[in-house]
Amino acid sequence: MIEKKTAVLFSGILKCIGIEKKLDKSDLELLKQLGLSFGRAFQINDDLSDFNTSEITGKAEFKDLSEGKLTLPVILLFEDSNSKQQDQIFNLIQSGEYETIKQKTTLGPSVPELISKNNAIPGIKVDKGAKPLAGSPEETVTEGLDGLRERLKEYYELGARFTKWRAVYKIGNKFPSSQSIKSNAHALARYAALVQESKMVPIVEPEVLMDGSHDIDKCYQVTTNVLNECYNELAIHKVDLKGTVLKPNMIIPGSDSTTRSSAEEIAKKTLDCLKKNVPSEVTGIAFLSGGQSEIESSKNLNEINKINDSNFLITFSDRVRLFNIAIVLKDSSFVCGINPPNGRLDNAPIILPIPPVSDVGGINSALDV
Repeated sequence: MIEKKTAVLFSGILKCIGIEKKLDKSDLELLKQLGLSFGRAFQINDDLSDFNTSEITGKAEFKDLSEGKLTLPVILLFEDSNSKQQDQIFNLIQSGEYETIKQKTTLGPSVPELISKNNAIPGIKVDKGAKPLAGSPEETVTEGLDGLRERLKEYYELGARFTKWRAVYKIGNKFPSSQSIKSNAHALARYAALVQESKMVPIVEPEVLMDGSHDIDKCYQVTTNVLNECYNELAIHKVDLKGTVLKPNMIIPGSDSTTRSSAEEIAKKTLDCLKKNVPSEVTGIAFLSGGQSEIESSKNLNEINKINDSNFLITFSDRVRLFNIAIVLKDSSFVCGINPPNGRLDNAPIILPIPPVSDVGGINSALDV
């Protein structure tokens, strides 16, 4: 990333000077390598200076973070963190006054405009993060409903056409409590209703965390309870399920469990849980990686799709690489893209055009490269 961001520019400039001076190939190669090395050093220093004020550089502390820009130190920290820490980092970045969706790219257009030019439609995470749940402070409830209607109106005018809201549930001897399940389901439903009122698509993300020593059957049981309560609340709030996307966890053992499950067992239990607890009107399902590695989540998804005899079209979102997903709904008339992790689209993940889906409604994922 550093090389493509700055080093190539420095290298190209020095090489052009060499060509102008009619230097031979060996000298041109030396200039190229010098530019790459200097550019890497320059960018690393610039990224690190964001965490330390300097009278020499004049760069304000946390300027990049406040503008929603993901520099290399933050990306490395994110990749080395667990799901809870990743959520805290993401919420810290999103809490800046200058949201990505409001930024201009270095190429000139706004972020939503550039996403649209790449045959995708931008969306945005609208929740304000998981906070301690009153009455059960070891658990959390996702906040962000206050002022959401007004924010959604602004996001729509900026070009957003889908949104995301994440609720998290921990598994333990006493958790998740009924209070946690009900509180988060109610918030998810109110969020989804407001989003559809604003003519956008809500991604509903009830995540049962893989942290803990629980076995796969405990995950199945908790996920069943969570999904049942979520869809009860969505029905109460008159949310049109055909205009939603579910982003759930897979049914897997806890990360500290002494028993491991095969991809075949995970696929069987995951699909069974979905078929029994998710209404058939739901357009599609995009699994969150939930702390799984890219290889693990890909294997599990592959096995799920091998035996998928439901109406669901199923994919997954690796948030470390994507931070979000891009989706296609029903007849391909509604294509949703990614709110990129960096306002500078020339350095952010590239959103690939999404091909039309078949006559069957569902979702496809758009991968970054």
